[in-house]
Amino acid sequence: MPQLPFVLGYDAAGYDEDGNEVIVHSVIGDPDAGLGDETLGPNRALLSEQHDGTFVEYLTVPTRDL
Repeated sequence: MPQLPFVLGYDAAGYDEDGNEVIVHSVIGDPDAGLGDETLGPNRALLSEQHDGTFVEYLTVPTRDL
């Protein structure tokens, strides 16, 4: 269960810090999982699951999720 209050949403598109158009991958991976695909790691999470979701004015995610 998420801690309340939390922000819903997992679909996002916008601009990166250089002004490039981007789409946000909604799975925040675990780069230390050592599985070759960090989205399969045991510590992966969806936006709005362990992290606030995309129904916000500004969203910050790791660059690898763009």
